[in-house]
Order: sequence, then structure tokens, then C-alpha cells
Amino acid sequence: MLEGWAKQDTYNELIVDVANHDEHLPFSVAAILYDAWVHKQFLLFYRRRGIHLTEADVPLVRFDPSDEMEPFQPMRNELLIG
Repeated sequence: MLEGWAKQDTYNELIVDVANHDEHLPFSVAAILYDAWVHKQFLLFYRRRGIHLTEADVPLVRFDPSDEMEPFQPMRNELLIG
């Protein structure tokens, strides 16, 4: 899917089995793309429920389709400092 997306500059869409996704939360989320605020809220939501997720468990990442070896690169979430 990512290879096809990288070759064109058009709309793309991913369809997810929501029931399966929701049933396995928070472990069905591999990473949060770009949005530091959403990333922080996701981690805090589950921490408040006794599931101590770290940035290593669900990293904040950026996507660079030109990097064929590792298109997803971790980003530091400055909102989690302090």
C-alpha cells in the first residue's frame, strides 16, 4: 500500500476492521503519525486506565515516502517533556 501511495500524488484511503481494532486497543495502534497532541492524549488516556504505554510502545512518527528503507522515522514529542 505504501509503495503504491508513494508513486502517486492522489487521494488514498485505508479501510480498517473497526471491531477488531477496538477490541485490541491500545495494542492495535502501532504509531501516531505527526500529531504530538493526539499522541500525548492517547498515551495519557491509557495510563489513566492502568496501561502504562511509553513512547517506545506507541511512537510518534513522521512519514517520508522517498526513504525506501525506513519511511517511518520516530519523532520526539516535546509535549511529553516535563
